[in-house]
Amino acid sequence: MEVFSSIRALLDTRDKGHPISLELRQQPTLNTPSVPLSGVGFEWAYELGGGDGTVSGEAISNDTAMRIITVYACIRVLSQAIASLPLVLKEKIENGSTDAVASPLYYILGTEPNPEMDKHRFWATIVTGLMLTGNAYCQIVRNNAGQVVELYPLLPTITEPYRLDSGILAFRTQQGQAPGNWKTLPATDVCHFALMCLDGIKGMSPIHQAREGLGLARAAEKAGARLFGNGARPGGLLIAPADITPEQKEQARKSWQANHGGSNQNGTAVLEGDWKYEALSLSPEDSQFIQVRAMQRTEICALYGVPPNMAGDTSRLSNNNHEQTSLSFVTDTLRPILSTLECELNRKLMPKVGRKAGSYFAEFDLSERLRGDFATQMKGYAMGKQWGWYSTNDIRRKLRENTIPDPQADVYLYPVNMANADQLPAQADEENIEQQPVKEPEKEPNAA
Repeated sequence: MEVFSSIRALLDTRDKGHPISLELRQQPTLNTPSVPLSGVGFEWAYELGGGDGTVSGEAISNDTAMRIITVYACIRVLSQAIASLPLVLKEKIENGSTDAVASPLYYILGTEPNPEMDKHRFWATIVTGLMLTGNAYCQIVRNNAGQVVELYPLLPTITEPYRLDSGILAFRTQQGQAPGNWKTLPATDVCHFALMCLDGIKGMSPIHQAREGLGLARAAEKAGARLFGNGARPGGLLIAPADITPEQKEQARKSWQANHGGSNQNGTAVLEGDWKYEALSLSPEDSQFIQVRAMQRTEICALYGVPPNMAGDTSRLSNNNHEQTSLSFVTDTLRPILSTLECELNRKLMPKVGRKAGSYFAEFDLSERLRGDFATQMKGYAMGKQWGWYSTNDIRRKLRENTIPDPQADVYLYPVNMANADQLPAQADEENIEQQPVKEPEKEPNAA
């Protein structure tokens, strides 16, 4: 126990920029005041970069996981896709909603959350932390009137929810604090975005939950690097019929390394003496690592809900399934994440009291991601105008074109043959349409 106490004391006082207070990570529970709602045991070692040990022998942490190409690719795809979506503040009106351009929050959400970063970088940072740790946090800065003026992302590895002595949920962070110190923030001043969770508060880390699969992927990646790196693996082998002297062995080693190491691999060694040639190929064990890497790439893509073709695997991509795959990515992967972000923003940023209470909401605009090819898009707009869904200016706004300053461009059309049946007699009277008497069919002369 003294050894562990010494290690903990050393780590507590070690200045790594973002120290972890170990005493505060013991016996966490939802019902225990002043205790963080995080894991028990040696989670502090994981957060310090040591990572979780795996059966493959590879320690997996946030840092080592991001060195796996597929993990990096999936998080990049998700963070960039979400950050590129327009985030719009809407105000509810009698017949729907409209952009709340006059609200200061409109600019904060859609352009510049804080003076140090734009909207794209802000949301890319939030989503990256969310996909790595299962949690993302941003601090809400308000003015004296209680209005939101800035949003700052907080590092999820040194920020956590915990309960005060009164049992009220709060958040604390070491960001911007002296080593070993924590800053407490009220829950109303922190947006907490979480993935799947068991306690309803702190999300589970995808990296931690899938550490064994990620460890296998990292081990296979290293095995491939050793196999095809400076492994001195030739395409053929020359074998001496008898024993060779140490001098000849050294000469063979130097020739082998010079001809087959690094960029010269897969060549054939030429050595002096009576040698016999024998071709070499990858053993079945060496060949299996390629299949392992392909399998792990698919599993990591499944972990994040990213289609393999977006992470670089185009082996199963075709023109027939590309559009459907892209649509599935939006509806099955992006939409749930966006719902998580929107719900927390609406819960923490929108006014709950006063004249504007319940009047605003924030939403990400997915219309650009849901568009098909140009011909399909134009066909849809033409149908919308024909059936009265869109006016000419509505379509031009969606195409980000200037509107036409003509009242006729805001007229909604509808087919005349789609009028209600009970309105037809009234319409006939207005148009003075005389009802013609029905003529009886004439009888044929030879009819009996």
